[in-house]
Amino acid sequence: FKILMLGLPAALTPLFLYSAYRFMATGVVTTVHFSYPVLVVLAGWLFLKTKPSVLTVISLFLTSVGLMLIVDFKNTLGLMDLTGFVLAFASAITFGYYVLYLDFSSLSSMESNKLQFYMCLITSVFILVYCMLTGQFTYPTTIYGWIITIGFSMLITFGAAIPFQLGVRMIGPQNASILSTAEPITSVIIGVMMLN
Repeated sequence: FKILMLGLPAALTPLFLYSAYRFMATGVVTTVHFSYPVLVVLAGWLFLKTKPSVLTVISLFLTSVGLMLIVDFKNTLGLMDLTGFVLAFASAITFGYYVLYLDFSSLSSMESNKLQFYMCLITSVFILVYCMLTGQFTYPTTIYGWIITIGFSMLITFGAAIPFQLGVRMIGPQNASILSTAEPITSVIIGVMMLN
């Protein structure tokens, strides 16, 4: 039951996030999504009584300002942007819940590969059902497509999800979520280096 309660928001987060990209500029959507550390700190303080330290609040403020500085807000007006904003904020809420529940439920202490196996199983089934019901199920049609898909999946699982779960276990949900805001900056740096 605990793994199911963790797996459903883990599946909803990318569905909301990728859907938001259809309505708003990716930089703005990503910035709204990365408001989840604020939600983690506030929800932890209000519901779990984990008062943030002064250093945590300062770090949260500085990372939020940093994220705002790397975004071009030129294309943020218009009716469709409200839908994009709501979807992006929904992804922040579901991921914030995932981070807090991972720690609160003690699932972060489970052996990482075992937990990730169950998480992948639950999210895969949920997303498969969603895609079948909405007619959005697709799969690669070339060998190259399969290689990219499998490589991407392995990178996300072993390079992001498992280390993040270990980070929550070692330094707690607030610090792990704040440190994860390095992701958009890393994306910009890798994009410049690899894609010019």
